[in-house]
Amino acid sequence: MRGLSLVIGVICLSLACAIHESFNFVLPPAQRRCFFETLNRDSPAHKVEAFVLSGGNLDILLTFHGPLIESDILKDFFEDPIFQETIDAHKEIDSETLTYTTDFKPEKAGTYAICLDNRKSRFMSKVVQLDVRPIKNIEAITLSGTLKSGEEEEAIRLRESLAALSALHKGIAKIQLQQIRDRHRLDLHSETNNSNYNSVFAGSIFETCIFIAVAVFQIFFVRRWFAAKTNPTKAKAWA
Repeated sequence: MRGLSLVIGVICLSLACAIHESFNFVLPPAQRRCFFETLNRDSPAHKVEAFVLSGGNLDILLTFHGPLIESDILKDFFEDPIFQETIDAHKEIDSETLTYTTDFKPEKAGTYAICLDNRKSRFMSKVVQLDVRPIKNIEAITLSGTLKSGEEEEAIRLRESLAALSALHKGIAKIQLQQIRDRHRLDLHSETNNSNYNSVFAGSIFETCIFIAVAVFQIFFVRRWFAAKTNPTKAKAWA
């Protein structure tokens, strides 16, 4: 039973580590922010998810750079991305998670940079979210060797526990994905509602000003017209 408890504890710890938080930050105009990772050729592929919570036209430039040398990293002097994509609301909506998602697998060993670039914006800051995580495949655990009757029953219970933990892991991943999807959908809806409200508010003010100007003109014109009817001499004097 001690071995069973140890295995279950290790698996629960791995499940807890699988739950992670994304990077949320404000990206000022005319700036970019990069995250660096040292990878090998045999490193697992990484899933990169990014989207813009608010700011501007809800667009941002995602770039991958590398492999980089230390001097370029210290001076932030690197361009010529190996991958770049402008993320906007249309590309985010096409994704299952309502975020822009892509996989990154380096062909060479070295240090790579994953950047969100807002340098094309001169005035608007943007609230962005970036999530980078390795893609891990869950390997099945098999038990080998000759087991006694008591050990065989314990092995059966262990297999059942592993199956239950595997189902729990899938359920947690599904819940986490649903939370990301719901949170992003609410952010997009909130930004859209605010944008529509501002447009309607500005349009209402403009229409009200036009109505007031037309009303003032009509009052002045009708008053002058009635004055001309009642007092032709004064109307000729105005003319």
